[in-house]
Amino acid sequence: MVPWKDSQEQEPLYRANPQYPKNMARKMKSGWVQLQFTVSTSGFVKDIEVIDSSEKGFIKASIEALEQWRYAPKFEDGKPVEAVSTVQLDYIIGRG
Repeated sequence: MVPWKDSQEQEPLYRANPQYPKNMARKMKSGWVQLQFTVSTSGFVKDIEVIDSSEKGFIKASIEALEQWRYAPKFEDGKPVEAVSTVQLDYIIGRG
């Protein structure tokens, strides 16, 4: 992979949306999960850690979605490097 500039931040290329957990939907629960992860030099997500969550029931779906994400990696001096990112995934259930 070649950078557009010698130094650039990682850029998302593909993001899969998490599946709303059925048990949380049945309970009409909304919530969120904050995650930290590393984008590898080849653009894959690894080392996923849960920072915080409003409901434990959303964690598994969040990690499964994040494992599918792909990035253009961060570049420094024209070379790909690993980079740490954070994200919050929000789950909002509609009423009615």
